[in-house]
Amino acid sequence: LLVGLLEPLGAFPSKLSETGLYPLAPDLAKVPSMVHDYEPAWPLWSNGLQKARHVVVPEGTEVDTSDREAWGFPKGTLFFKTFSDDERPIETRVLRLGDDGWEFADYQWNDDGTDADLLDLKMGILVEVLAAGEAALHRIPNRLECRQCHEASPSVVLGFDELRLNHSVSKGSELARMFDEGVLGGTLPSDPAEVVDADPQARDV
Repeated sequence: LLVGLLEPLGAFPSKLSETGLYPLAPDLAKVPSMVHDYEPAWPLWSNGLQKARHVVVPEGTEVDTSDREAWGFPKGTLFFKTFSDDERPIETRVLRLGDDGWEFADYQWNDDGTDADLLDLKMGILVEVLAAGEAALHRIPNRLECRQCHEASPSVVLGFDELRLNHSVSKGSELARMFDEGVLGGTLPSDPAEVVDADPQARDV
């Protein structure tokens, strides 16, 4: 599973199903054991679409957290983010660390949610979606837009760092869980990064 994206670091497969990420699609709840879900604090708004995020590190590796402000990712690290509306998955974005840096790919799902096709990312695509009961247009970005968003940040990886994982969801602390599941190397800091403000509303903005 996911061999086509991890070893070797070859071309992205033409179908998302070839990666094995979602073996029971259109049921997206089941993923292989090597695939770890996560949820960052303060996620970006996307027209009310639901987003599922997953990270994969190659077997025998882990994210180097020794520099707490700039984590080091092993070659072959994968990030997946799948956007879904009220009825079906819309797109799955992929970020992969290759030999020459981070690479971008995007897959657009078919109408019945059984598989997704690799896009060439030359042009952005507008897709009609139904999110939270409201009709909207969702834009699948082109490659330049992917690069502009990710490379404008000190880290190409957005939303996966000590500060944004240091929060609690139904499964407990996301940061602690990533250490427990072996995605992050080292030990959980005794004083993990956090936003401090006496006003809860200001703290969450």
